[in-house]
Amino acid sequence: MSILRLSTLSQGLAIAIFTLGLTATPAFSNPADADGCHTHKDCGGGAGKGDHPVDLTFRDDDADRIGSDFAVSGTVTYTDGEPGVSARIRDDGILLFNIQNPNRGLELDFSDQSLPPECEGGCKKNFVNITTVDYPPGAAVTVQVFDNGTGQHRTNQFFGMNVDEKLLGEMKIGFGGARKSTRFSVRFQALGDGAIDTNIAAKSSFLEITRTTQDSWFIEAVVPSDQALLFSKFKQKGTVFQDEGTYHMPFGLTVTCQSPCP
Repeated sequence: MSILRLSTLSQGLAIAIFTLGLTATPAFSNPADADGCHTHKDCGGGAGKGDHPVDLTFRDDDADRIGSDFAVSGTVTYTDGEPGVSARIRDDGILLFNIQNPNRGLELDFSDQSLPPECEGGCKKNFVNITTVDYPPGAAVTVQVFDNGTGQHRTNQFFGMNVDEKLLGEMKIGFGGARKSTRFSVRFQALGDGAIDTNIAAKSSFLEITRTTQDSWFIEAVVPSDQALLFSKFKQKGTVFQDEGTYHMPFGLTVTCQSPCP
């Protein structure tokens, strides 16, 4: 993946991933947080005794449009316990990933638009490629698992998946704009914000999530089902959510437990 660095735009990034069946309707740990959570507490709870530290490794293929900060850090992996990085599957099966390290970040490439924006209030997007390295970043990953076709949470969620089982997934990425009053969120079928749910479901794709071993999972946006919808959130006589276009954003992410997982 080749992404230019844009140091003045990004003010942080948050990711939310949900695995579910085709008819599932997910619920965020914190539904009011429309552009993603930034700490374990924001995502529904702090790190507990039953949490399982994990490593997160991006595939970073040339065609991928969501990836690591390899060009800056020299690694595609984020390890729980390294300075400013927290990556854990909670004891309830929810995966959380948080970066509070100014030397680490993620990269996003919006160069391949598939559907135009619907910006009634004027489009806020003024970027093509974004890195979160240069501004103190924040990243969080939240995962919930549903049984295919039931719309119900899988018992133990992430831990409830069987080895070699593949489920559909949702993902939400939140990051800052040039103005502190504007935030953006990238959605792969990530619902939970009321009025924007229908647009997300109609325009964005599901992810594929597979439990590859007892202690690892692979999350992927598979071409051509790699369409992510970009929303802006800003204040204008109340909070406004705005469709900023749909983009092809393939990626691959491996999640690996640092010690045996349930």
